[in-house]
Amino acid sequence: MKDRHKVKSFAEVQQLFTVEYGKSVETCLEMKRAKELTVLGDSVCQVRVKGSAVGSGFLLFDRFILTNGHVIKESLPLPPQGGICIIGHPGQGVKKIDPCCIISLADRKAAKTKHCKENKEYMHIMIESFQDKWALQRLQDRHKLTYDSCFYHGSSGSPVFDEYCNVIAMHSGGYTYETPKGKTQSIIEYALPLSLTLETIIHQAVVSQRVDVIKSFLTGMNSQCQQILDRLKGQIHQGKPEEYFVYIEEEFCTFYDLLFNRVEPMDME
Repeated sequence: MKDRHKVKSFAEVQQLFTVEYGKSVETCLEMKRAKELTVLGDSVCQVRVKGSAVGSGFLLFDRFILTNGHVIKESLPLPPQGGICIIGHPGQGVKKIDPCCIISLADRKAAKTKHCKENKEYMHIMIESFQDKWALQRLQDRHKLTYDSCFYHGSSGSPVFDEYCNVIAMHSGGYTYETPKGKTQSIIEYALPLSLTLETIIHQAVVSQRVDVIKSFLTGMNSQCQQILDRLKGQIHQGKPEEYFVYIEEEFCTFYDLLFNRVEPMDME
């Protein structure tokens, strides 16, 4: 943060949040939230393949680790503004936390223009780096969460927390480029919503008949999980996919019943 905005002291960092980002970010800096995020950070891991760091991930539920690898085309509503925190392993290094601010859909074009203007000496590099990738229509994708973060390579798959320490998305990438001096910079970064990632996991679990995955998901049910199930149930009623009505002998019910017609255990006391 200090390097990005050329500030020298913590007081100047606080002033930066107040002036540039507004009060919506302050909740990410409160000690109560900082302590809670520190505990939640224990669920964030570095993904390694053959001993080499390739990204970040986090414990989704039970023994299942989530990192990037899902193609998501739709999403449930994400917060349009406010403060967020990302926890991950940028640059294949130690675990870090980056409090930053959501760049709303309406402000994305201005953020791009501002960055290009402040770094006009690298304009030719940006054009060469992005070509097909850097397109304004992608910036207008309302299903992505966008922000300005210092998390670049190695941090893909990191969880994104909202102002109340809820995981709302997964850090997925950004429009990065490298300056002639070897410094990595980015115009804007984005995350994919966790809700549709979970929906994709549930659907894949049903198709592959992974009852263990579904039961682990249901064990940790919360209000967000219920929203996901409600959305999925509506889609099933429209399409009626056969895989949801496969009978599970050990559960004495179908996948549809397991997901949507759960019977809560009775208290015998």
